[in-house]
Amino acid sequence: MNALERVRFWQVAVLLVVIKLGLHVGAYGQYALHRDELLYFNQGEYPGFGNPTVPPFIGWVAFLVKALFGHSVFGVRLLPALLGRMVNYAALAAIVLFSLLSLPLSLPVLSFDRLSAYAAKTEGWVPYPFSRWEDGKKHAISQVFSDMTGWEELVGLVHKAYLQIPEAERKTCTIYAERNYGYAGAVHFYGKKYGLPDAITFLDAYTLWAPDTIPNAPLIYIHYDIAGLDQLFDACSTVGEVENPFFREKGVKVFLCQKPKALLQEVYKQKAAEEKRMYALQSLLK
Repeated sequence: MNALERVRFWQVAVLLVVIKLGLHVGAYGQYALHRDELLYFNQGEYPGFGNPTVPPFIGWVAFLVKALFGHSVFGVRLLPALLGRMVNYAALAAIVLFSLLSLPLSLPVLSFDRLSAYAAKTEGWVPYPFSRWEDGKKHAISQVFSDMTGWEELVGLVHKAYLQIPEAERKTCTIYAERNYGYAGAVHFYGKKYGLPDAITFLDAYTLWAPDTIPNAPLIYIHYDIAGLDQLFDACSTVGEVENPFFREKGVKVFLCQKPKALLQEVYKQKAAEEKRMYALQSLLK
């Protein structure tokens, strides 16, 4: 649409608005006032901000109508109609403006770097849930978007650990995610191209899917710290840490535990039985 076409478009739009308004104005006097209009007009005798059944400014509008037009059906309907349209258009403009302002924060149209910069510039304009997370703090991007990144980087570290296991032991390797279905789901989804086994975690439905026992073999552990797991292996090392600044799980580590002790299988078996028992109990109570 060129400049001339845009001018013509707005000319037609304004003309249609004027015609519509003219038709309404011309017909205003055909019928008597509605019962609600009678109430509103009488509010002009008692203008204030505490009317219990009508918006507080109705009385002041009615006061102005009476001052300008007296007891006129035409006057009672003209000014409120004009003000109403102005309010409607202003509200529509505000809705459109806010929608455009929040669009990059609610739809993935910007890179995370640009989104972070944009969020900083529009801070104060965009309310929860765009910038405030479950922890109650404000962050550079929304929690929803933060949960949409970092997973491939995490699985890349898991794959790196997997390659450090002797090839003969890889088929019996266990990937264990510490109570986080995001970790386990990422390994299941992104790990297929690496040939990784599915991860185990005791959270939600993953509790039911977890095996009752695991092999006496190397284990890849996903968590922020080793959490005492090194007591069940003779060798544990940190393979890497997710450094993505926009990832909600930033700082989570991948550990490789090898040379398991005999106690490993018994500890896991007891934990699996307890977790499944608690999950079944919780399901019954819901």
